[in-house]
Amino acid sequence: MDSINLIATFYKQELADANEQAILYKAQCKLYKQEIEQLKEQLKRANDEIAKFRNEQAEQNEVEAIE
Repeated sequence: MDSINLIATFYKQELADANEQAILYKAQCKLYKQEIEQLKEQLKRANDEIAKFRNEQAEQNEVEAIE
């Protein structure tokens, strides 16, 4: 019976370790997802600024061409 208890104890510890690792991985994934969303937003703002700049340049070029 001692062997069974020893195996059960070992199994429970391994299961607890695996569950802890799973929780840590899920938390890490959540952080990565948040970071990805922040980077997407930064990229969108940067692209909007570039588009705004290009539009201003195109308008300025049209004005210069008319003059």
